[in-house]
Amino acid sequence: MTTIVGVSGSLRSGSFNAALLRVAADSMPSGARLEIASIKGIPLYDGDVETSSGLPAAVAKLKEQIDFDNQSIARNNDRFALAQEQQKTILADKSLSPTEKLLLLANINTTLVTVEQRLGQLETDRLSAQQFLSLAENVERPSVRSPAVAVKSAGPNSRTGAAVGGLIGLIIGVLVALLWDPVAARRTTA
Repeated sequence: MTTIVGVSGSLRSGSFNAALLRVAADSMPSGARLEIASIKGIPLYDGDVETSSGLPAAVAKLKEQIDFDNQSIARNNDRFALAQEQQKTILADKSLSPTEKLLLLANINTTLVTVEQRLGQLETDRLSAQQFLSLAENVERPSVRSPAVAVKSAGPNSRTGAAVGGLIGLIIGVLVALLWDPVAARRTTA
């Protein structure tokens, strides 16, 4: 299942962006999920504050959550590997009857499914926390996206102005010549 984290930039309860996220979450296709998150409690980046007093509490909490999720994922991966080894051992054991093998394998398969679901939840939690941490650490940091480059451009000159003026005069002259005959015909009949 694909999980997308949507963050509204507004903390207002009646925010239009948050309302759009809720509508988008309800409209997600099957196999995809939109998790709505909030920036509430995550301070704007301030390098002076970080230098003088360390990371803000909300950012430190996000780092702790990521560490916890990483440890939980490692434990669950170990548990998954152990269950797979037990599965192989049961299948290779000739002393067990087919009924006993089925019962033991059913129990281990349940464990495997549970661990897989928990791993998915932990991965989603870790991804959300990492996105918030990136937002908190990098939003206000200065960076050069594209270097400045000098570009030579031609300024206005008298020849260009004369050429444009002559062209405009020519267009006006043609229009007057085309429209003059009907106007002159009306003047002579009047």
